[in-house]
Amino acid sequence: MVKNITTPSKGISKSENDHVNNIADTAPEGMDQMYKIVCSTISRRESLIFREPVNWKALGLTDYLQIVERPMDLGTIKSNIEKNIYANIDECARDVRQVWTNCMLYNRDGSEYYHLADKFSQAFEEAYAALRSLSNLESTEDDNKTPSADARIQVST
Repeated sequence: MVKNITTPSKGISKSENDHVNNIADTAPEGMDQMYKIVCSTISRRESLIFREPVNWKALGLTDYLQIVERPMDLGTIKSNIEKNIYANIDECARDVRQVWTNCMLYNRDGSEYYHLADKFSQAFEEAYAALRSLSNLESTEDDNKTPSADARIQVST
């Protein structure tokens, strides 16, 4: 069992806490903490655009599925954790990263959405690194970490 990481529990409802306890008993190691990370992110006011699948038809984004090959959102991830879909926390992290990657891919660098996704990505990477360090994954390299916008700028220069 993984110790609690310093992810704020604010915004996690009683039913979500009940899910955390159930997840801790039945899901792969660390998934209860991943659930807390996802729920904490969802509870943030600024996360509204990431909570549900992009309704590209209603928004008139006719090219969305041509640009974004694998749509993903936090609500789907939360549901997948509750249904014990993920085999491990790395699979779940891949989907969380996909949310931010999709947003930054579709929206131009410099846009409000791009920077919001980058902000959430950085916060997730910090929380996920803490989770990995407390689990048996601390000795394995996390090659799938999403670089921040600043890191991408440094690589391109």
